[in-house]
Amino acid sequence: MDFKITDESKIETFTTIFQTIKGISEYIVLYFNDEKMFVQTMDASKVSVLEVSIRSSWFDFYSCQYDSVKIGINTNVLHKILSSKEKSQTIHFEYSMEDGNEDKLLVNMLSSLEDPPQSNDESRVVKNHRNVYDRYFEVPLVNLENDIMEIPDIEYEAEISLPSVNFAILIYQLKGFGDVLNIQCNENDIQFISKSLENGSMRVEIKIDELTGFSIIEGENINVLFGLQYLNTISSYSKISKTVELKIRRNYPIRIDYMFGGEGEAEGSVKYFLSPKLGDGNDT
Repeated sequence: MDFKITDESKIETFTTIFQTIKGISEYIVLYFNDEKMFVQTMDASKVSVLEVSIRSSWFDFYSCQYDSVKIGINTNVLHKILSSKEKSQTIHFEYSMEDGNEDKLLVNMLSSLEDPPQSNDESRVVKNHRNVYDRYFEVPLVNLENDIMEIPDIEYEAEISLPSVNFAILIYQLKGFGDVLNIQCNENDIQFISKSLENGSMRVEIKIDELTGFSIIEGENINVLFGLQYLNTISSYSKISKTVELKIRRNYPIRIDYMFGGEGEAEGSVKYFLSPKLGDGNDT
């Protein structure tokens, strides 16, 4: 298995995806085949599931000579590696299953081949220019018993699509007033509410005609609760997608989708499923 990312915007997307996963799970399994890379992981409290899927066509180079590859890694180690990348460097992952030897995952941060800028005096480097050195990492692998869960498709009662930056800002602000997000919506009204005895309350009215998309079953009045700590973590994916879609059904996990890459049909997706809290909005 071998892939490279040279495009700077794709590198930023890839780095954001895996640096955010660190806040959800300490260990993950990366699955590869000739069509895509896939990750599915659950948080330690087992109330949320994250899925990441990236098609092979999204990468600047991608090759998987095996039918399937399964790699267990520590997200803290991967975070350290990705954080070491300089702006001008590309990312290269390479995995090999060697006969008689331990499997290895190699990650290289390689500088571009462009020459550094020169001053009129060729004997000295332009002011503020600094050499960027290539970095080579060998990642310790972890044996994890992790079977992929089949998450069934269901019909949701309401689907809300809005700018991902707006969602991230609201979740951050609401978290300052309580630990639970109360979502209330019907055909005419959407409200996000957070409150606590210590900090009072915050209520956000979202105008339906200002959303990028909205649908709800006729006559439904939805009133559901979700943990703001988890939502605050997942809202970091506002960096990889302009819009976020919330899919809601009472007594079921909320589904939060971020799509990226490709023109028209997305080449990559992050899907997050978070179990609801018991009670209703009057109890928050």
